[in-house]
Amino acid sequence: MRNKFEVYMNKAGKAGQTAVQKPKLSKQRFLITKTDALTGALDGLPWKEWSEDDQNDLFNALSGINSKTEELLNAMNPQPVEEKPVTPGGKNLS
Repeated sequence: MRNKFEVYMNKAGKAGQTAVQKPKLSKQRFLITKTDALTGALDGLPWKEWSEDDQNDLFNALSGINSKTEELLNAMNPQPVEEKPVTPGGKNLS
């Protein structure tokens, strides 16, 4: 009986505790977390076992992500444009 009472008291004590809430993620952190999760989900994806329609849909979705990724990466890390040598006549050698 004493054991049952202790179990009851432990449960009652835990019920009165407030749950620790996770801090709300910023929009930036949320997007980064989602991007990392997507990368993990794509790792080892058995796409060869999918129907042809699903494979095509995945291809199109990934192509769209690839285009946006390239745009963002180029905007974040612009490469300097290499200047082409100019001939004495003022025309480029390209």
